[in-house]
Amino acid sequence: MLAFRAKRLQGEALAALRDAAGVERVQGELERWARQLGLHPTAATILGPPQAPVEKVDARTLAQMWADETPEMLARIEDDTMHSLQLPEERRPILQRDLEATQRAHREQFDHCRHLQVLQDLRHTQSRDTYYAGDPGRVGKCALFGYESQIENVATVISAFKRAYCDGCPRREPFQRT
Repeated sequence: MLAFRAKRLQGEALAALRDAAGVERVQGELERWARQLGLHPTAATILGPPQAPVEKVDARTLAQMWADETPEMLARIEDDTMHSLQLPEERRPILQRDLEATQRAHREQFDHCRHLQVLQDLRHTQSRDTYYAGDPGRVGKCALFGYESQIENVATVISAFKRAYCDGCPRREPFQRT
């Protein structure tokens, strides 16, 4: 999702520069990524807010797409994000950890429970100067009961959240792989 947002920003910058060929190229990439993310291609609108998606991939399919993503595809998303946001190279390890955390969170939905979510503090995305300047905080959340952790370290948040809220939960439901 981050790479998608970054690519949309790139498209808006190209539109502001009146680079029609660049806008057309980015628009095609956005439409392809929208399909991969389970969104309708109209969600890839460059100028203005995205249109409401007509069709959307269910949560299990989206989680499986992330959980099963290859290291090569994660590296491509990383490269595209670095390029699109024009981030300095020293931020690459932070972006790598973010992609790994996203993948790990989705794997937990298969290994532990579909209701477990890891939410990122997105304040760092408000400015190019702060994008991945440091590891963004994350919290664990139960989508079913609304429990939320206070821990923001991704290495700790999942295991601590599971101990605090999931152990013994009668409604624990891991996604089934297809």
